[in-house]
Amino acid sequence: MTQHRGRDLLCGLVLGLVLAFNTASADDCREHLLGNSYACHFQFQVVTTTNGSDRIVIEAPRDIDIGFTDFTTDDNPGNAFLASLAIVPGRTDPPLSCSCKSTGNFANPKFGAASQDFFCTTGLRAEVGVMFEGQVNGDGGAIKQGQLWFTDPFFDPTPGNGQFRRGVFTCERN
Repeated sequence: MTQHRGRDLLCGLVLGLVLAFNTASADDCREHLLGNSYACHFQFQVVTTTNGSDRIVIEAPRDIDIGFTDFTTDDNPGNAFLASLAIVPGRTDPPLSCSCKSTGNFANPKFGAASQDFFCTTGLRAEVGVMFEGQVNGDGGAIKQGQLWFTDPFFDPTPGNGQFRRGVFTCERN
């Protein structure tokens, strides 16, 4: 009986150490994204607001490259990073600011700690806003469940006064 208790105690101790180590060394999404470039396939809808309802103008596929880099070479305690989209070949658009999504709850948030989920946002120019999000897999080889939303120039959310584009995407690392 004493021999079984000793074995159970040892197994419990080893399991506790393994769980503590895995929790302490959990990866966040930026560790999987930084330094990588992705070839992405998008499906877009162009939507025009008309009399308080959406009217889908066109649905169009598009291939876009996305690259992820760090802000600086410091420790970056905020865990923010940048995404660059190559929407039009030969044109450099300003990068988007990105973060891993937060985990935990309202009372105890862990900002930027998600291991897979991320989002990026910017106002490329004064009249254009972009937001996208997705999930990177554990080895950084793919992005799945991507969603994108952006406004066209001079968007005004008053019905009949503008357009926005929404889309879904998936990516494979280049």
